[in-house]
Amino acid sequence: MEPPTDTNPSEVDPTYDVKWQLAHTDRLLGFEFLNMVVRARYQEMKPEVLADKIGVHKGIAYSITESIKAKLHADE
Repeated sequence: MEPPTDTNPSEVDPTYDVKWQLAHTDRLLGFEFLNMVVRARYQEMKPEVLADKIGVHKGIAYSITESIKAKLHADE
Protein backbone atom coordinates (compact mmCIF):
# COMPACT_ATOMS: atom_id res chain seq x y z
CA MET A 1 0.00 0.00 0.00
CA GLU A 2 1.35 3.41 -0.98
CA PRO A 3 1.55 6.26 1.52
CA PRO A 4 -0.82 9.18 0.87
CA THR A 5 0.56 11.52 -1.78
CA ASP A 6 -0.24 14.70 0.15
CA THR A 7 1.97 13.84 3.12
CA ASN A 8 5.65 13.36 3.63
CA PRO A 9 6.23 9.88 5.12
CA SER A 10 9.19 11.15 7.14
CA GLU A 11 7.01 13.73 8.96
CA VAL A 12 5.41 12.62 12.20
CA ASP A 13 1.68 13.32 12.54
CA PRO A 14 1.32 15.88 15.37
CA THR A 15 -2.03 14.40 16.41
CA TYR A 16 -0.21 11.34 17.76
CA ASP A 17 1.62 13.51 20.29
CA VAL A 18 0.12 13.30 23.80
CA LYS A 19 0.88 16.97 24.48
CA TRP A 20 -1.02 17.97 21.34
CA GLN A 21 -3.97 15.77 22.35
CA LEU A 22 -4.13 17.30 25.83
CA ALA A 23 -3.95 20.82 24.43
CA HIS A 24 -6.79 20.17 21.95
CA THR A 25 -9.14 17.91 23.95
CA ASP A 26 -11.63 20.72 24.65
CA ARG A 27 -11.73 21.69 20.99
CA LEU A 28 -12.24 18.09 19.87
CA LEU A 29 -14.95 17.57 22.46
CA GLY A 30 -16.73 20.74 21.35
CA PHE A 31 -16.47 19.63 17.72
CA GLU A 32 -18.17 16.31 18.51
CA PHE A 33 -21.02 18.08 20.32
CA LEU A 34 -21.37 20.58 17.47
CA ASN A 35 -21.57 17.70 14.98
CA MET A 36 -24.32 16.07 17.02
CA VAL A 37 -26.36 19.28 17.11
CA VAL A 38 -25.84 20.27 13.47
CA ARG A 39 -26.75 16.80 12.25
CA ALA A 40 -29.66 16.54 14.73
CA ARG A 41 -28.31 13.29 16.20
CA TYR A 42 -29.65 13.60 19.70
CA GLN A 43 -29.34 9.95 20.69
CA GLU A 44 -27.11 8.97 23.56
CA MET A 45 -23.41 8.52 22.90
CA LYS A 46 -21.63 6.07 25.18
CA PRO A 47 -18.63 7.50 27.03
CA GLU A 48 -16.33 4.93 25.43
CA VAL A 49 -17.38 6.03 21.92
CA LEU A 50 -16.87 9.70 22.74
CA ALA A 51 -13.49 8.96 24.28
CA ASP A 52 -12.45 7.04 21.17
CA LYS A 53 -13.58 9.85 18.87
CA ILE A 54 -11.56 12.51 20.67
CA GLY A 55 -8.61 10.26 21.52
CA VAL A 56 -8.70 10.29 25.32
CA HIS A 57 -9.05 7.76 28.12
CA LYS A 58 -12.39 6.01 28.69
CA GLY A 59 -12.95 7.76 32.01
CA ILE A 60 -13.18 11.21 30.42
CA ALA A 61 -16.94 11.52 31.01
CA TYR A 62 -16.44 10.94 34.73
CA SER A 63 -13.53 13.40 34.80
CA ILE A 64 -15.59 16.09 33.05
CA THR A 65 -18.52 15.54 35.42
CA GLU A 66 -16.29 15.77 38.49
CA SER A 67 -14.62 18.91 37.16
CA ILE A 68 -18.00 20.58 36.61
CA LYS A 69 -19.14 19.57 40.10
CA ALA A 70 -16.00 21.03 41.63
CA LYS A 71 -16.45 24.31 39.77
CA LEU A 72 -20.13 24.59 40.67
CA HIS A 73 -19.50 23.91 44.36
CA ALA A 74 -16.35 26.04 44.61
CA ASP A 75 -18.34 28.94 46.09
CA GLU A 76 -19.78 26.86 48.93
